[in-house]
Amino acid sequence: MSLAPSTTTSPIGFATTRGALLPLVKALEKLTKPRHGRGIPIFQYVCLDADAGLIWATNYETTIAMEAPLTGHGRTLVRAATLAAAVKPGGTSVKALAMGVSVRTDGRTGVATVGPRQVPLGIHPEPEEYPQTPDIHTTSTEFRAAVGGGTLLAMWEATRFAAEKGSMVLPILNTVKVATTDNDITLLATDRYRLAEYRFASGHFREGPEMLVPLDFDQYLPLIKGRGQVSLSYDPTLRTMTVRAGQYTLTTRLIEGEFPRTQSIVEAPKTNRTDLDRDALIEAVRQVLPSVERNVPVKLAMWEGAATVKVNTDDGEVCSVPVPAHHAVGLGNVYGLDPHYLLDCLRALPAGTVSICTTEPTKPLRFESDLAPGLRIIQMPVRFAS
Repeated sequence: MSLAPSTTTSPIGFATTRGALLPLVKALEKLTKPRHGRGIPIFQYVCLDADAGLIWATNYETTIAMEAPLTGHGRTLVRAATLAAAVKPGGTSVKALAMGVSVRTDGRTGVATVGPRQVPLGIHPEPEEYPQTPDIHTTSTEFRAAVGGGTLLAMWEATRFAAEKGSMVLPILNTVKVATTDNDITLLATDRYRLAEYRFASGHFREGPEMLVPLDFDQYLPLIKGRGQVSLSYDPTLRTMTVRAGQYTLTTRLIEGEFPRTQSIVEAPKTNRTDLDRDALIEAVRQVLPSVERNVPVKLAMWEGAATVKVNTDDGEVCSVPVPAHHAVGLGNVYGLDPHYLLDCLRALPAGTVSICTTEPTKPLRFESDLAPGLRIIQMPVRFAS
């Protein structure tokens, strides 16, 4: 459900602090920026809707709205770039963020006053051409779930790296899958060579559909940081997911398609386990990286009491860096791994001890950490010359 735009407009304005407006302005600047240098001109504007009490913008794929006490009635369109030019300069000191901001527009001209500065705002002459205002209080959703904003951000940041960036062949992999059961919420991403799954248990969920969220939605998620509990909802008619956090509402269209089946890979039993210090293993990979030829894997050898990261150099020498193992179970093996993917997998885990669970050199490796009990990361091994 959407609200029909008002056909008449009186002077519209609002007043706030720069710190309160800055996160929204940064998000709206990204949302309204033309892609690849092209875009629909009217989507470069932000709507000040006094009747709905919203500052919002959309590009039809994503909509961002903030509830705000606007004066006047009707709505007007402010060019996002001019609003950003007014609000962004000034630094991030406590004093700079506490500076007052007021915006005034009469539908034809507008000005933003930020402290002692006055910045003219670009105004669109035909606000009725903008899409209808979203009804952020709609109840036509199939399911709802609640989770801490910090938890959701941490889960997203720990899984997104495994998605295939900008895939045109398989756009379904350019997503993060969000799924809920009665007891938990799970985020999962994969590019077929690595996989990250983060499961968080809570009693604030119920069974919901699998939602394939576009990867670029994460550029707007900083808006929920520090907002406490956030809610997720799904609209089956519009095929959208909505995130509500405080006065912010973020809605994105979902990607259609069937996500790869990954449960058998994630849940596969592992007979071998080696516990290593994450930072020591990262440093070992970084030390051998200058000797790695393009498309040549590093070798990760693990056995009781130690592990070694090594690579054969162009002149036939072996560059090898040992990594002490805290604990090992099972027989050791040698695994060929893409070094850059290995670094990505390790950096997604918290600092401290990581467990590498394996079976045999041709099977996927699973990375885990007691500091992130719901996070499991999988990397596929690659063949290497003997």
